Amino acid sequence: MILCEFRQLIIAIDQDVFNAKANFRNLTENPLIDAALKGTINLANVTKAYPVKLDKPLTGILKADVTTKFDMKSVETSQYQNIQNAGNVSLSGFKYEGPEMAKPFEIKNTSITFNPNQIKLNEFDAKTGESDIQVTGGLDNFYGFMFKDQVLKGNFNMNSTKLVVSDFMSPTTTTTDDGKKTTEAVKIPSFLDCSLTAKAETVIYDNLNLKNVSGNLAIKDEAIALSNLKMDVFGGSIGLTGTVSTKEKGQPKFAMDLGLNAVNIAESFTQVEMLKKIAPIANVINGKLNSTIKLSGDLTNDMTPNLKTISGDLMGQLLSTTINEKNSTLLTALSSNVKFLDPSKLNLMM
Repeated sequence: MILCEFRQLIIAIDQDVFNAKANFRNLTENPLIDAALKGTINLANVTKAYPVKLDKPLTGILKADVTTKFDMKSVETSQYQNIQNAGNVSLSGFKYEGPEMAKPFEIKNTSITFNPNQIKLNEFDAKTGESDIQVTGGLDNFYGFMFKDQVLKGNFNMNSTKLVVSDFMSPTTTTTDDGKKTTEAVKIPSFLDCSLTAKAETVIYDNLNLKNVSGNLAIKDEAIALSNLKMDVFGGSIGLTGTVSTKEKGQPKFAMDLGLNAVNIAESFTQVEMLKKIAPIANVINGKLNSTIKLSGDLTNDMTPNLKTISGDLMGQLLSTTINEKNSTLLTALSSNVKFLDPSKLNLMM
């Protein structure tokens, strides 16, 4: 049996002390790892003590008191009952800014507890741009992800008072061999297999202001499946199920089923470019609408629908509707030249 061991490693920076110890046995067959980590570090002091070059300085207080003992075969075969974890890690006041982030990211507080079966996220309170998120949940395959390139599995709950989608969307810019810069669409990570139950008081997507948003997201195989997604908008409500995939080469794909309940026709079909393209005649109709819409197509690099690629079906029921002929050149001409025609008195009830 080959043994590799360091009894104790002590890192001291100013008043902070971090202790680590570990041993690795049976390295050539089924490696056995036994390690412990304990201490507190002010991340802002790291560059003072070590020659680490960072584009942006780190901030935050990291505290850890963790022990772990496992063998690699148990990790490979997902025999989590053989993995012994205990302890907790917390991080507060952390700020990060980098090219892969659309906006600087700040973690106010986060707390993680380690146990034999799961890594539990007790608290995650973060902010980026105008958005705030609070997340709790757990990871079930952390060691397989870390050591064997396995999929990272987890289940989470998320709450937010305000979520601005553009705060999280940062297309990747790459430089080709001839020096030209190209922008690639946002990619959904292939290593994630997670489910998320989310609630948000306000979600801002493109030019839409959505209220009381709730629903479920499942992330797997470079795709996001949306289910039971509900929101209040345009004086009514919308239900949505669908998928977004970035697995295929080229632009991301989407498919969705929309259920519109008593939404304001003028608002929904004039403020949403996608709906305006589907039914431009709605611009001349006042009132409410119940509708089911099936759509599919491509997404642009900033994850908004490419209107040139959209296809689908629309079925609707008009409620208490009237005609606004001023928004239609045809109806204005008809009412001017056909004296007995009064568009405002047309009955559009279906």
